[in-house]
Amino acid sequence: MGVVIHEAVTSGLSVICSHECGASTMFVRDGQNGYIINPDRASLATAMKKMSAKSPVALEKMSAMSQLLASLWTTEKWADYVYENICLPAK
Repeated sequence: MGVVIHEAVTSGLSVICSHECGASTMFVRDGQNGYIINPDRASLATAMKKMSAKSPVALEKMSAMSQLLASLWTTEKWADYVYENICLPAK
């Protein structure tokens, strides 16, 4: 999982993320709180232009969506996941 992406959306940032990043499936909704792109320069440039053209109101909505998506994976959920999947002995 991309910790940097989670940290960004927790902070309310909109993000541009490659579809090759595992965190894109959980923390990025294309067009809603950022953009999921192909990992190439042209796709990055296009997404950056789209993001920079957003109005302040649209950016606030993207920020709220980022914070909502970030709240789906809390510290408590992460601790439970590690305990159940890593710490407990295999049955």
